[in-house]
Amino acid sequence: MKRSPFEPGKSPFRVKGGVYLATREYHDTRVAGGYAATCEKLASPLRKFAEQRFVMGGWYDALPLTDLAVAAAHACGVPFHSFVREGGLYQAERDIRGVYRVLLKLVSPESIASRLGKLAGLYFAFGEASAELVSPGRAVATHRGVPALLVPFYLAASEGFTQAALTATGARGVSVRWPPPQEDGARDGVATMTVRLELSWRTATVADSHARPPER
Repeated sequence: MKRSPFEPGKSPFRVKGGVYLATREYHDTRVAGGYAATCEKLASPLRKFAEQRFVMGGWYDALPLTDLAVAAAHACGVPFHSFVREGGLYQAERDIRGVYRVLLKLVSPESIASRLGKLAGLYFAFGEASAELVSPGRAVATHRGVPALLVPFYLAASEGFTQAALTATGARGVSVRWPPPQEDGARDGVATMTVRLELSWRTATVADSHARPPER
């Protein structure tokens, strides 16, 4: 993947500190040697950036997330997309129990889908995000101005996050697809893109709620 033209910590594309805190926890459970082992695979000054103390409410350079995921996925011997998707699922499940539990849990699938633009704004400080319901059980989330360098990470993490968030609100059979991202401009010399997530699901039924695993 193409490297960032910025020194770590210096890009204008920011992400909430909670994403880095969840990344640290996820790597601790997934990577042999934990997050520290991931950081050891990074060159300085990227390693120095990754080893800093992140604060939940702070805003940090988002681009190093890709480098961290590449190093960790390689260490685990799994595809980049799969590793990051699981990380997005971990983030959602973590936040459902914590800081965003009201937004992510105490609503219907339709409500959470329509709030995906607002949720993106809680995590990412770049571009413009929105979402709309297009029919029962279907929605489209759009984020303009995503740095091209972050698009593969953004899509994989969003897939895991939205699947977990919708499932937590009672959705079943959640599917997340996306058409090819489209270039929409540039910021500080970095190409930016518009990404669209096409979501579909079915609402849980009484039969689903009473379903039990087969007797052994």
